[in-house]
Order: sequence, then structure tokens, then C-alpha cells
Amino acid sequence: MSPRVIRLEVKNDDFQILESLKTNRHKRTRRGQIFVEGVAIINQLVGAGVPVEAVVHAAGARLSDWASDVIRTTGPATRYELAPDLMGELSDRANPSEIIVVARRPDPTLTDYASASPEVVVVLDRPASPGNLGSAIRSCDAFGVDLAIVTGHACDIWDPQSLRASLGAVFAVPTIAEPSPARLIGWLDSLRAEREGFRVLGTDSGGSLQIDDESVRAPLAVIFGNEATGLSQTLREYVDDVVAIPMHGTVNSLNLASALSVMLYEVDRRRR
Repeated sequence: MSPRVIRLEVKNDDFQILESLKTNRHKRTRRGQIFVEGVAIINQLVGAGVPVEAVVHAAGARLSDWASDVIRTTGPATRYELAPDLMGELSDRANPSEIIVVARRPDPTLTDYASASPEVVVVLDRPASPGNLGSAIRSCDAFGVDLAIVTGHACDIWDPQSLRASLGAVFAVPTIAEPSPARLIGWLDSLRAEREGFRVLGTDSGGSLQIDDESVRAPLAVIFGNEATGLSQTLREYVDDVVAIPMHGTVNSLNLASALSVMLYEVDRRRR
């Protein structure tokens, strides 16, 4: 069935809905939709089978074979054709994207993975920056993480800045938003009970365990704290050990994504 075509020449209610999906976390959550642009990110989304509900492009634009294939293979219910100036305003790029996709928001939960046996789990405790979060998830994909969990009062996994920084890795690595540390701890306890040798490690520049210690190996969960305040007291008291990355400079901490990459490289190296 051909998509319904909506042509927009002015900023009406339809345009405001599209704009709100880009800028407003609560609107994304309430509508259960995400705003996605960028070839690599859209390709990851399509490859993961995330339902596409609408495609947006400039009216009168000659679409590339790639964009036409996205529309044909995903079968969106709605196709928005925007006046070029509106498309330029809606796009988050200096050169407006050829197409923007509105997709159904993935919503995995810990319950979905109650019987899973992940080797490597990453927990991000209250990340504040969507860019840092996206970069961290990109590193999770690079180093073979099975599951990423964002806990506490954190930024939105589905913020366009996070999607852009992840290059779409968020569609490749199952990424769960679990606000409750108590539910997270209960789920980790179940993994401890089911998996022999499963450990939970925290990270901090003042940790007592060095990253090259033999115990830093899968199966495990690694918890990375907030960029400014580190691990919450609840999670710091819960972990088995806190791991430090040795450094030689005058600054005693790394960017979240950098620290995560160093830690995961070491874990992945020991699995080879």
C-alpha cells in the first residue's frame, strides 16, 4: 500500500510534531517515536528491523537510489514532503539530510533479558551528555558488549545527539533504560546466581584494582559512573571491586567514552 503523502508549506501542527520528536524527550516518550537522520544511522535502524512509521524529505527532490530503497523496503505509513526551507530547518545538519525517518522507539526492558546469559554487560550510571552516551554505546558495539543498560536519572538514549554519536550502534547493541538502581541490582543478582564466576565491577580513578588484574575478565558487568560525580553511593557499595586505569598525566580522569573504550579493550583482549 502506498504511503499517505502530507505536503507541508508552512509550520503547521504536523511540522510541530516532527520538530518535537527532534527536540523534546517527553514527546518522544509519549508518542513512542524517534527522530533519525544520517545515512549510517538509518542503515543501522533498517538493518535492525526497527519499524519505520514516516519518512520526511524535501518536496520536489529527486531521491537517490538509497533513499528510494529505504522507503520501498520499510513501507512507512506516511511520507512528508516539506518545502525546502522547512526541510532545512528541521534537519540537524549544515547540509540538510536527504531523508529523515520517524521510527517506532525500541523499548527493551530487563525482563526481556531475564533468561539471557550475557558475557559482558555495561551499565552507565546517570550519564548526562547525549554525545558521551552515544559514543559509549558505539564503543560497546566495537568491543562486543552483549547488553548496555542506562540507569538512574540519565539523558535520553534516543536523543538525536546520542544517535548521531553512536553512528547507529544503539540499534546493534541492545540498550535498556532502567531508571531504578534497585531493579538493576536485582537483575544483576540473578546473573550472579546463574553464571559461575560472574562479577560486577565499578570504575573510578581511585579504584583499588588495576585494569590489568587477572580478575578483570568475562563474564562480568562493568559500571561506569556519571561524568562529573562518578558512581552513585548505592552502586559503589554494591560492586565487587572498583577498577582504576593507570595514568601518567596531570589529569586523573578520562572522558566517559575513553575510559569505557580502554576498559572494554582489556576485557575483550582476554576473551581472544
